[in-house]
Amino acid sequence: MPESWRIGPPATTAEWQAYFALRWQVLRAPWRQPRGSERDAWDSPPSRAVHCLVRDEGGAALGVGRLQRVTEGEGAIRYMAVAEDARGCGVGTAILAWLEARGREMGLGEISLNARSGAVGFYRRQGYAEAGPGPTLFGCITHTRMHKRLTP
Repeated sequence: MPESWRIGPPATTAEWQAYFALRWQVLRAPWRQPRGSERDAWDSPPSRAVHCLVRDEGGAALGVGRLQRVTEGEGAIRYMAVAEDARGCGVGTAILAWLEARGREMGLGEISLNARSGAVGFYRRQGYAEAGPGPTLFGCITHTRMHKRLTP
């Protein structure tokens, strides 16, 4: 990860705006979903989950992700998104490493996620295993359920 990148939870109003704007831009806008569809109950208040924002030296959002506790020992990563012009540069890997470290701090032993079909290979390379079919979003975006055991 370049030293110029900043990674951590959004802290300011501007950072939260950039965080949700990128989530909408990557995960909802291409399917003509309305603003606001990139949020759910875990986002209010933000303290219910762990949010990760990667920014460049100018403050632009490069990638986002969220970790939430599902059970005492299991967490789920949701809303992973990397800006199109930042893909292939290690942003997604940095987000996963940061969220997994927070999961270990929370005492989680496993993390699950639903990977879009085009991202399954990326998650495999990060140590996630396929666990079966996941949901189909907007009637056309297929997902694969994946999981990873966290080592202390």
